[in-house]
Amino acid sequence: MKLPKLGLVKFMNYRQIPQNYKMKSATISKTPTDKDYVSILTEYEMEIIKQPSSKIVGLDFSMKELYVSSEGEKANFPRFYKVMETS
Repeated sequence: MKLPKLGLVKFMNYRQIPQNYKMKSATISKTPTDKDYVSILTEYEMEIIKQPSSKIVGLDFSMKELYVSSEGEKANFPRFYKVMETS
């Protein structure tokens, strides 16, 4: 990889970069052990495969229960604040 002011630098690719990508930015960081790392931000288009949805659930906000689903299910969450307030 060729970097301005540093010249050619060895490059280890940990993830595969898609073929039709646009390079947006590169961030160079140095660790306390004097190792350099480059993080590359890329942008690419990916084909989205639509899958038919078999079930749709609606959620309504509830002050008492946090939420209630369209099927009548309520959130099952511990009330830590209430428990600590009473003890």
